[in-house]
Amino acid sequence: MNTRTPALLTHGEHQVEDAPWQPDNWREKPKCKHTYCRKGLFYDVEPQHTHAQCHTCHQMARCKESSSNSGSFQLRRCANCHLDQYCSKECQKEGWRMGHKETCKFFSTLCKQAAEIAGTPKAWPDLADWVRFHHSTLMNATLACCLKLKAVEGNVSGTRFLLVEVLYRNDPEVPPERKFELLAAEFMENDDPQFGGLYEYIAASRENAVFCAKRECGSSYWGTGAYMVLAHFRDPADPTGVVPYFKHFGIDTYHANATRACRPPLHQLMENIEGGKKMRFCCSGRLQGADECCCGGWTHEKILD
Repeated sequence: MNTRTPALLTHGEHQVEDAPWQPDNWREKPKCKHTYCRKGLFYDVEPQHTHAQCHTCHQMARCKESSSNSGSFQLRRCANCHLDQYCSKECQKEGWRMGHKETCKFFSTLCKQAAEIAGTPKAWPDLADWVRFHHSTLMNATLACCLKLKAVEGNVSGTRFLLVEVLYRNDPEVPPERKFELLAAEFMENDDPQFGGLYEYIAASRENAVFCAKRECGSSYWGTGAYMVLAHFRDPADPTGVVPYFKHFGIDTYHANATRACRPPLHQLMENIEGGKKMRFCCSGRLQGADECCCGGWTHEKILD
């Protein structure tokens, strides 16, 4: 599969033709005075976000109840797929019984493929760390793209997904959040012929994802969004060096009725990933036992005109 050029870094628009991609046009900031726009958020209400938590019991590392007397709380990730995290062996066994077995088998295969392509066993774990760091940005950029099309196409959470292409930086000196360089991004239709077969990865697990999202959102359920990361572990021109990762997430009516920020969603996505920063949003203070708060600190920096 050949990667496309950075021309895919579009505005996430459909009803009008996108402007040609320019190396620096994503740096343009909106001239409005909306607080959420100035902070670099994707819309005007509290963003969807997650914290590190046990996949089974959902204890969060940031909660006091989850911490030991020393103020530390260790989540251990699955040693095979490197994705799901657990607070205990008991929770890991229960997670395995509840369905992680099949998911783990699928992603463990991709883990081995990434290692073979990149020539290092750290390739997939590095991708897992990168996605974990940028998940809120990827998820909310997807949601903002849905909001942009809502007035024209209605609910597109089930007919489109965010596709992001990245290139691996196999350098031990590079921090986890910068291990992958963004090559391209597009909010694409599921049946886009340019990437025939890609959506099959997402479609295979969508039914269960919708079920889980409805259970989580309850009566406020609106849709189930998805994003995919195509990770290039060799030269992007080499079609055999690509490994996919994808993620589903639920959307409730509260977020579905939000007002999208003035800045194109994928421009904000680019800034966050390029800068190696999380979204400029903080739901609380300092994490229990951590040196900084959940946003990494930059939410609390003064915004300069």
